[in-house]
Amino acid sequence: MSNQLSPLSDIDNVLNKRRLKCIKKNESAGYIRSSLLMIFVIAAAVFIFLQYFSFRYIRGNDMFPSLSDGDLTLCTAENEYKKNDVVFYKANEKQYTGRVVAKGGDRVDITENGLLIVNGTSQTGEIVFLTLPPEDWNGEITVPENSLFILGDYRTDAKDSREFGCISVDDVQDKVIALFRHRKF
Repeated sequence: MSNQLSPLSDIDNVLNKRRLKCIKKNESAGYIRSSLLMIFVIAAAVFIFLQYFSFRYIRGNDMFPSLSDGDLTLCTAENEYKKNDVVFYKANEKQYTGRVVAKGGDRVDITENGLLIVNGTSQTGEIVFLTLPPEDWNGEITVPENSLFILGDYRTDAKDSREFGCISVDDVQDKVIALFRHRKF
């Protein structure tokens, strides 16, 4: 009788091996599907992130000491800017970084002793450098609508609205929302 059961046990062994092989194959396919789904979700998240945000390096020292050459910033493109926003903008076919000090309709004056006055109020604060007027400064100006008056924090050496005039909002490329400091050792 044991001879008659032997062919069945061989079939049972073969079936078990095939069943285990199918289980392993399904597990591998599940891992592959999960991995592909994870890659797709990450790629979609990166794509969506890059639609609204970008990374930019600070070039030059116009924003020293707030931002230094080589610092990495996280930026977003916006159409609305307010006082003290740090922005990347284009002037004379070059990219610059500066701080918004006035926007359309604001009155700006720079005194000979280095005082910045916006809408009749002296602008003091964390900026340690004097805001000296350019040689051809004719006194108070009114910033045109859809324009910004932008100054670098390194006021004694920065190229900014004192040289370029008011910057059109269309020439502003990005607004800085986060800073990743680059330290030189």
